[in-house]
Order: sequence, then structure tokens, then C-alpha cells
Amino acid sequence: MIRSIIVDDESKSRESLKILLEDFCDDVKVEALCQNVDEAISAIQKHNPDVVFLDIQLQRETGFDLLTRLKHLTLK
Repeated sequence: MIRSIIVDDESKSRESLKILLEDFCDDVKVEALCQNVDEAISAIQKHNPDVVFLDIQLQRETGFDLLTRLKHLTLK
């Protein structure tokens, strides 16, 4: 099973991707839906996902900001 997290500031986009993954990717489990960088960091620390589906523009921050902040995290 591939554990995943979806990060997008638009709720319809998060839900659409979740539905697509559930319908067409039996081996992918969506562990969390996040709408900003802070939520994503918390979810990544909690779930330690195999993959993160990451939007580029997230309200005041970007997906690249998340990647930069992840460099400083210690994951399980």
C-alpha cells in the first residue's frame, strides 16, 4: 500500500484528486488532505507518507516553501 497526502489550497481540487485516486489506484491510500504548508508539515510528520501530491501555489506560500522546510525535519 502506498500512503499519500494531498496538499492543495482549493478544496475541490483536493477532493477531486482523492476521488480519482480511490477510484483508479487501489494501492494508493490517502492519509490526509491539507490546505497549507503548516498542515502539510504536520501531516507528513504524523503519517510519514510514501508520496505527497503537492500544488505549487498554496495561499501565501508555495509547494517549494514546503520542500525547503522539509529539509530541516527529521522523519521517522
